[in-house]
Parts: sequence; C-alpha cells; structure tokens
Amino acid sequence: MLLAWICCLPLAQAVERPGDVSDASELRGRALAATAIQSQLLAMAESAPQDEQFDLYRAYDDSIGAWLQVEFVRSLLDASIAAISTADEQRFRTDLRDHARFAVWELDQNIANIDASVARDGRADYLDLMRLLRSLAVEVRMTVFRLAPDQ
Repeated sequence: MLLAWICCLPLAQAVERPGDVSDASELRGRALAATAIQSQLLAMAESAPQDEQFDLYRAYDDSIGAWLQVEFVRSLLDASIAAISTADEQRFRTDLRDHARFAVWELDQNIANIDASVARDGRADYLDLMRLLRSLAVEVRMTVFRLAPDQ
C-alpha cells in the first residue's frame, strides 16, 4: 500500500532554464580570472612603498567586495538549478533576481571606482591590472544583469 502511494506522488524537480549552465560557467570563469588579478594586486600592495599602499589596498578591497557579490549570485544560480521542488526553485529564483540587482549596483560602483583610479594615473603595472579588472567587471555585469529580470 505504501509503495503504491509513493509511486503516485509527483516527482517535483526544478527545470534548468535555457542559459543557466552557460551563465554559471561564465560567472565561475570570470571570477577565477578576477581572483588571479586580485592576487597580483594584493602582492603589489604588499610590496609597494608605504605612501602607495593605501590606494592599492583600497582598490583591492573594492574589487573583492564586488566579486564576492558575483560569487553569491553564482551560488544562488547553482542552488536554483539544483532545487528539487518548484517552491524551492521559486524562492531561489526570487533571491537570485534580487541579489543580482544588488550585484549589478556593486559592479557599477566598482567600475566607476576603477575609472577614477585609472584617471588619477599611476604605475603602468597597476594600470594594466585595473584595466583587466574593469574589463572583467563589465563582461560579468552583462551576465548578472540577465539574471535580474524585471518581473
């Protein structure tokens, strides 16, 4: 009797939406690239003369903050893909949408700060790293923006 009842229960499982896997992969790949650049920026800050360290650490911290938000968006996307019930998927998708909107704002702030930092000029190796971080932030922003639809 119990087996017959279990067999009649609908199997609830979230449906992977088009683009989910490629979006998650892109977020992961861009975050790995940003982490490598951030490591170089941190090493530069640690070895810089004391009068240059503050700006370098500030740029590093700002970048870390924005990319932590990207990682959180990716974790919510992964959770929504893996959800086993429609209710869980809906909750994760709502959280994903809301947090993606916040992450876009964080990325915009990071891009503006990078632009201001590059405009002040500085060491060539620092400017190269900042331009790379900016490029990654602009690219990942488009993906995060897609995950924050107006509904």
